[in-house]
Amino acid sequence: MQSLEKVCPVCGSSRLVRDTVRGEIVCESCGTVLEDRGEYAGYQRGRSWGMVSTETFLDRGTSSLLGEADVDAFGRTLPFKAREMFARLREWDANVRLRGPSKAMYDGAIIISSVANNLSLGEGVVEEAGNLFRRCIEAKLSRGRKLRDLAAACVYIACREYGVHRTLDDVIEAAGARGKDVRKVYRIILWSTGKRVPAQSIEAAASRICSSLGLSERVRRKAVEIIGRAKEKRVVGGRSPVCFAAAAVYVASLVMGENVTEVAVADVVQISPMSVRNIRKKIVEILTLEEALTSPALLRYHPECPPVDDPNLFRERKFPRKLKRQVSLLLEAVKAQSAAGEKV
Repeated sequence: MQSLEKVCPVCGSSRLVRDTVRGEIVCESCGTVLEDRGEYAGYQRGRSWGMVSTETFLDRGTSSLLGEADVDAFGRTLPFKAREMFARLREWDANVRLRGPSKAMYDGAIIISSVANNLSLGEGVVEEAGNLFRRCIEAKLSRGRKLRDLAAACVYIACREYGVHRTLDDVIEAAGARGKDVRKVYRIILWSTGKRVPAQSIEAAASRICSSLGLSERVRRKAVEIIGRAKEKRVVGGRSPVCFAAAAVYVASLVMGENVTEVAVADVVQISPMSVRNIRKKIVEILTLEEALTSPALLRYHPECPPVDDPNLFRERKFPRKLKRQVSLLLEAVKAQSAAGEKV
């Protein structure tokens, strides 16, 4: 029993006692129960018994649990024979719950919770991963495979379904599994369950890359804008979402004046700088001439770039006077032509 510094709303008495066995807060003066099962953190609101329904266990958390306290409803200690009986019941209950599929679900739930904590995943992703893991156990996909590989693949699929950007390499590293085995189990789960996993969000990947490189919000918004324009022009199709996001961030950083090297962007997502360079050439084609003028690396591949006799001019960090003058004249001509068209 613990005394509390509260007031009873019925009689106004401050003689409140917390019963740690029953999980109740009771007023000693009038007997009003202020809180019921307040000590039980794993219990669901609106229910007076049982744990919260969850998909991370084979029985969805509907099984009965035997308490550890050897006392009756009035807080009195049980007789010796009764304590022996309940000790045997607890042992049998643990043996039944931690045997066969239940044991696999218990171990899988621990792995899924560990991976979710390492990757800062939400409760919805954990529940979806647990539900998929339970379906895999029921379909006997765990035979001959490690539970760690199966749990990691389930977490990755749940992240894809909830739109949480976590790469497969991130999940593999957090689970401490072997990449080749997890990829194989991932394909087996999709084939067996018939799931269609949505594609990764390019915008979410771009935001994560900007955060990793410490770029400003202006660069992130510009990258998202470039990705939207690329989707309208149908430039994204057939390319890796992560590679395209890395190239969009690199181009956006050049346009906004926060220069980042291709190698730095490629290292964040663990891809080749050549992949960023090849997609950058396609992205530059959808930029305006004003945006491409911010960097020689962008202007070189722009379709409206004026012809230059010496290609080495593009390798300089700052625009040479000759090239800058040609582009300025071209911009003035384009503006004059657009103004004349508006007047007509």
